[in-house]
Amino acid sequence: MSETMEIRWHSRAGQGAMTAGQALAEIIGTTGKYVQAYPDYGAEKRGAPMCVYNRISDVPIRKRCGVTTPNHVIVLDPTVLATVDVTEGMKDNGYVILNTRKAPEDVKGSMGCDHVATLDASGIAKETIGGDFPNVPATGALVRIAGMMPIDDFCLLLRKFMEKRYYGRDNIINGNVAAARRGFEEVKF
Repeated sequence: MSETMEIRWHSRAGQGAMTAGQALAEIIGTTGKYVQAYPDYGAEKRGAPMCVYNRISDVPIRKRCGVTTPNHVIVLDPTVLATVDVTEGMKDNGYVILNTRKAPEDVKGSMGCDHVATLDASGIAKETIGGDFPNVPATGALVRIAGMMPIDDFCLLLRKFMEKRYYGRDNIINGNVAAARRGFEEVKF
């Protein structure tokens, strides 16, 4: 990765976008990359629209502002599409990863973007984690689409991240690792 990769997450507060952005930064940071992760939200209230930004680079990152020209956009809650242009400023070869059961060809026309990936992240999360937390499956999908690293390496690092947060709660740790792997394997693009 010679340039800085920028990622913008669109979700609603409580869906785990902030946690996913932080986890992604911490995991990728262990590989020697420079990383950033930070949220942008108004009312700190569950269900309010919000964005989370990631930057990943081989060189130190000097920018300290929102991501306006993302390489990739992740949409955890498709209802934000009604009020937010999630493709605004997106680079031509970037992907929108959308949490939906629909196929990419079924949503491409309405997205205004040629590169759309879809994933039933909510369904995967309910089966693996036990709740509607689409953040981890979507992160697995991003790892695949962006070619960040092999999924086995990512899952190993994710497990270490989760063990720090959920020490002794193996069901949560194993569920999240399984969710990331399924997101990587099941994303359609």
